[in-house]
Amino acid sequence: YFSSTAVPEGGGTHGGLHPIEMNNLLAVQGSAFKVAYQSAWPASHTDIAPTILKMLGIEQPASMTGRLLGEALSDRGVEPPETETFECAVDGKSPGQSHRQHLRYWRVGTSVYLDHGWME
Repeated sequence: YFSSTAVPEGGGTHGGLHPIEMNNLLAVQGSAFKVAYQSAWPASHTDIAPTILKMLGIEQPASMTGRLLGEALSDRGVEPPETETFECAVDGKSPGQSHRQHLRYWRVGTSVYLDHGWME
């Protein structure tokens, strides 16, 4: 049982698609990174390995997901492609009621990041 006003109705406490649960912090530090930089692009933990491999001079395997966080590196001035936002919805029915489920996600190059999901 969980009771808190910090999680709004429809939110969860773990593993949900509420914006509070989907929002996270990814912080890096060191001479390879820009100081006090805040990226405008979505990122996730899958982007850490490609970034570290680039710093080590190792090519990212084709099977690896994630993108190079080049916008955060001090020796690169290349920003990723524009972020595209998509939303999909599907109608569902259960006994005595109908609902519509939504999922919003971003695409940066070939990387896809879930933003959040909700139901009406």
